[in-house]
Amino acid sequence: MPRVPGTFGGGELRTRLDQRRERHPASVPEPRPTASDDILPALATLPSVRRPTERTLDHIRGEVNTYCVTDSRTLLLDAAAEEFARHGLKGSRVQSIVQRAGVNERMIYHHFGSKERLYAAVVDHLRGRSGAGMARHIERANGLGPYAGMRHVLTGMFDDFHAHPELIAIFLHEGLAGQDISPFPAAQDLPSGLREIYEAGQRAGTFLAYRPFEIAYLTCVGALVGLSTYFAQRFAQSLGRPDLADPEYVRDQIISQLIDGLTGPNHGPPSP
Repeated sequence: MPRVPGTFGGGELRTRLDQRRERHPASVPEPRPTASDDILPALATLPSVRRPTERTLDHIRGEVNTYCVTDSRTLLLDAAAEEFARHGLKGSRVQSIVQRAGVNERMIYHHFGSKERLYAAVVDHLRGRSGAGMARHIERANGLGPYAGMRHVLTGMFDDFHAHPELIAIFLHEGLAGQDISPFPAAQDLPSGLREIYEAGQRAGTFLAYRPFEIAYLTCVGALVGLSTYFAQRFAQSLGRPDLADPEYVRDQIISQLIDGLTGPNHGPPSP
């Protein structure tokens, strides 16, 4: 797995919007403070790591007319994802989204019809990206064996959550606001390829036979959501241990803790 720079180090952490603001001060508004900024200060400072092949909003804007139908939709989805991640659905403003995207306000209504439908499209877009990443990790894990395959997938999920924290931030906003907008997946919607790896490990005696896949998945995803974005970074820095300054080392230790918890000791299921 590629190293994820800046996850736990002491360097300055900046979002894509902060970088854009430095290059084009007039084009990006200063973020508005909200109550959630006090509760989740990390959401405003989480780094966003792009692979070299990905185009930024500025690259797209420089290559095409931003009022082109296809590209204006892409620009709006990316800009809205960052706005919704910062402020949630209710706290986000259409004017801020179009200003971030650099397109005319009418394009939101042309493509999506309303802010609420834009929000739903953003969640679908981010979930699609997350699902595509999961599919790639599972494909590469096939043939590695249950333990190595599960470790590969969990490491990929950690890196993906760190590189693209917008969906996590959006779900946290919904939870803090008591909203039930974006449904969570049902058991049959969980990644079948990962289920196959896990259940193959159960049959081989690698993973605990009595622990259902749904519980294992819930535990791993819940841990990775929190540890990949904010908590582990701050906690590791506060401990003052030199080895915890290495983001790849900390990530690997977290994955080891998770996956070793799936393997035993096999003392039987916990008492009711």
